[in-house]
Amino acid sequence: SHNNYVILLIRGQTFVCPLFLLLMSKLLVRPVLTIDLILSKVSQEEIFERYLNIKVEFNKLIKAPAVFRNDKSPTCSFYYTHKGKLKLNDFSGDFHGDCFDAVARVIGSSTSNRYDFYNVLIHIAATFNIYSYTSSDLLNIE
Repeated sequence: SHNNYVILLIRGQTFVCPLFLLLMSKLLVRPVLTIDLILSKVSQEEIFERYLNIKVEFNKLIKAPAVFRNDKSPTCSFYYTHKGKLKLNDFSGDFHGDCFDAVARVIGSSTSNRYDFYNVLIHIAATFNIYSYTSSDLLNIE
């Protein structure tokens, strides 16, 4: 049936393509995994909230996330840098960083080198269903 085909116009050329091939190519072709890609799909607040299991609140001190330490009194605060990066500062602990640093802490990784950082991005992409990446994609780091 003609419903199973798609007409594609590529560089001025017309092609008739079976729909399943087009769908398969969409599954196989993924953009390079970057901070910008992640933040185009999910906000910094959503990343902090999902991984730290807390609500991002401003202009007040909050207790440290349980995944960091047991906090008896509020000692943390969120703020935006002048460049628009959301940061969490734990005044009584050892954490001061952005949402990617927080994810690294939670999953037992770091953001100190590009391979570990890329694994943090892979974890976020998987958590929020942003395409499908694996460690073998490390060869494609920009």
